[in-house]
Amino acid sequence: MSSGDPGATWLKPIHVASQEEFVVMLRRLREGSGLTFKQIERMTSADGPRVLPASTLATALQRHTVPRPEIVAALVQVCGGGPDVVEEWLALRNTVVHPLIEVARPLDPAGPPPTPPVSMTVSTSVPPRPGRRLPWNQRRLAGAVIILVVTASTSGGAAPLAASWSNVSAFWATAAPKPSRLTVPGEILKIGGLCLSEKGSRNRSGLIYLSTCKQSFPPRKLVPYGTLWRVQVEHPHFGSGCMGVVSASTAAGAALSDDMCEQLQTERFILQKTNGGYRLLPEGHDQCVGVAAAPRVGSPLLQLACDPRAPGQVFTITAE
Repeated sequence: MSSGDPGATWLKPIHVASQEEFVVMLRRLREGSGLTFKQIERMTSADGPRVLPASTLATALQRHTVPRPEIVAALVQVCGGGPDVVEEWLALRNTVVHPLIEVARPLDPAGPPPTPPVSMTVSTSVPPRPGRRLPWNQRRLAGAVIILVVTASTSGGAAPLAASWSNVSAFWATAAPKPSRLTVPGEILKIGGLCLSEKGSRNRSGLIYLSTCKQSFPPRKLVPYGTLWRVQVEHPHFGSGCMGVVSASTAAGAALSDDMCEQLQTERFILQKTNGGYRLLPEGHDQCVGVAAAPRVGSPLLQLACDPRAPGQVFTITAE
């Protein structure tokens, strides 16, 4: 693989605040290396286990969300990054996808009081969502930001920030969503006998339409998420993801798409029994998922005003 230029500014990652900025930095990395997509495909095919097809890389660099770790690692390596540089990129990717905020209380400049006990507060407030979808947001840690406030002092000054991670683990164990009480006959969602699908493996939008079940892509299933539900997908190029309302929009007519789980999309749903099947409601939106008019192949999946008479809003759930 390319040996790269150790002094090249494009080879070393810099701090970024969003997934989209991370992808822009990956594009600059590829451009700075001078390698074409086809050259990268040939080099990774001939020189190691991390094969990076041109189409996969091109698609990943056109999205607004970070690619899978193996894609990042392969691209950095073929562009000349050594193991340390690869680890830097992967660490930054992890920081962007899984932000963890630690806040320390400032010390009293007047001097330390008698040694107090160490205290720890864990906050599970969900950060406010920005106004756009973060394609396949930054809440892999069960959608919560952990804020650790640790204060301690000794006669010699401030003690290092420290907290018992066993306490944090215990918190997550007790805070995990409880199983849903609603039982369903399967995990495959259908409307009018048709399945949910993207428009082919090369489609970058992730938008969802009705399709014959034989041609449905990628594989998806309805899974419980506490008392709510998710629709999980397994994309061959982009990995695991979830179906959700684009940009968490509350507007009637907003589209649904597949994207990375725990992103800006509204991806948790309420499932309600109705005549002939079930209704799927995005959490907190007071609207229903479905298609306008009668279900037919190619109808886009939308968020619509709930109408008990609309056949396009009635889901059936089957085992296959």
